[in-house]
Amino acid sequence: MTGSNCDSTVTTVQQPVHYLIADCATRAGDDPIFSLNAEATKRAKAGESIVNATLGALMDDDGALAVMPTVFEAMRAVAPAQAAAYAPIAGVPRFLQAVSRDLFGEFGLADQCVAAATPGGTGALHHALVNFLEPGHALLTTSYYWGPYQTLAEHTRRKLHTFEMFDAHGGFHVDAFESALNDQMARQKRALVFLNTPCHNPTGYSLDEREWRGVRDAVVRASARGPVALLVDYAYARFAAPGSFAWQTLAREIAEHALLLVAWTASKSHAQYGARV
Repeated sequence: MTGSNCDSTVTTVQQPVHYLIADCATRAGDDPIFSLNAEATKRAKAGESIVNATLGALMDDDGALAVMPTVFEAMRAVAPAQAAAYAPIAGVPRFLQAVSRDLFGEFGLADQCVAAATPGGTGALHHALVNFLEPGHALLTTSYYWGPYQTLAEHTRRKLHTFEMFDAHGGFHVDAFESALNDQMARQKRALVFLNTPCHNPTGYSLDEREWRGVRDAVVRASARGPVALLVDYAYARFAAPGSFAWQTLAREIAEHALLLVAWTASKSHAQYGARV
């Protein structure tokens, strides 16, 4: 109030309204890698000499985004009305069949797969978390891992546990994997494992046949104690060296004891990063 008589002035200060729930109020507005990419791009445009190593995208010798002409030819061949129409919730059957053939055709397993379309490989990871782990349970993956695994786990009210990825000889640490898997089964009576191979991000490592046999044996033993889901994150697989696909020869044996999932994506293999296929 102001003044010396009955006249008064009342000032009301509007308190900020917090529409976001507490868990989201302090969340970063952008992925750290995308933030660094934006900074690198800005500085390069300003004339600074920049090597942008942030995003997993294929570039040509001039530094421009590489594209595959055959991919765009195939996309243009789809009638506009068909491309614009709603697709079935699970995905277009012919597309799902093509993905299954790409993964397992030469191994005689394509007709035994059940495929579903998601918004990119990341969508498949999300769906695995919310369908095969209870809230509060922990996802299991390698000690080196793609950062958004942690973000996905947190956003879905799950946790992330890791095991030592490499042994003393620089190979995949099968014993550490089995020990961590057993701990998961003892603690939460079920397990979901993300294995990003071949061509692991960020190390580039691909499990060989001996290591995959060790993974198979560990999964089979753990499955006697409860449900085990093993997800192969296939994002960079097409960049792997020949002979890096031993898991496909063991897929049938693994699937007899555990749920075998594959997060297939065209982002890297077909250079279609923004299509979210």
